[in-house]
Amino acid sequence: MELSRNQIQTKIFECSYIYLVYRNMNISFDVEKIISEVCEDIYDNCDLFLRETILKMIINYDSIKEIIENNLVNWKFDRLSLIDRAILFMTISEYKYVGDIDKPVVINVGVTLAKRYSDEKNYKFINGILDKIL
Repeated sequence: MELSRNQIQTKIFECSYIYLVYRNMNISFDVEKIISEVCEDIYDNCDLFLRETILKMIINYDSIKEIIENNLVNWKFDRLSLIDRAILFMTISEYKYVGDIDKPVVINVGVTLAKRYSDEKNYKFINGILDKIL
């Protein structure tokens, strides 16, 4: 089944969140299994953009974390919710490591996901931090 771009972005967010939960709890994981379960399909049938974004996010985790930390003002990385972290990690990964995506589009994706999944006003924080970083 062909997914819309919004559906793919939501699945990338879900994979990012699951990855961060496992990482935060020091639980080993199989990234292909995470992607397959979220997509409800075998890994090779999952959207290429989704797979590439998640893999590049994992490979570049430390760099992305550093980018986020360096752009937080009066806030600590550890205080960010896992939902907000997942949104930031996926959008930064898409923009910096997957490429060929316009900054306003990436920010819009992050803001839309924050409005849907994060605390009521966190979309403003996501918007501001992504505008500063990207």
